[in-house]
Amino acid sequence: SKTSDFQRMHHEDQNPPDREAQVMGVINAVDRSNRTLNISREAIPKWNREPATLDFAVDDSLDMSSLQPGMNIHFTFVITEDWDFVVTELHIMEEAMNHD
Repeated sequence: SKTSDFQRMHHEDQNPPDREAQVMGVINAVDRSNRTLNISREAIPKWNREPATLDFAVDDSLDMSSLQPGMNIHFTFVITEDWDFVVTELHIMEEAMNHD
């Protein structure tokens, strides 16, 4: 509908430039003392970015205590003015049940 298109365009205009993305990833390493995660993330089509493995800072509002290497996550991150990648939201995806 035209209304939703207009609302979507308007919403995107509120936060230029686009420095936030949501993406799936896998945690490779958790560094609680420095509040960083090494994550292999999927591609980000809107930025023409291929899948990549990167270190992300973790926002102070997030609890890192349950995070473990190997977890599949869906996360939101922002790029700061200094080109740091900061995770602002993180959801642990439920793994498929292993029937061993």
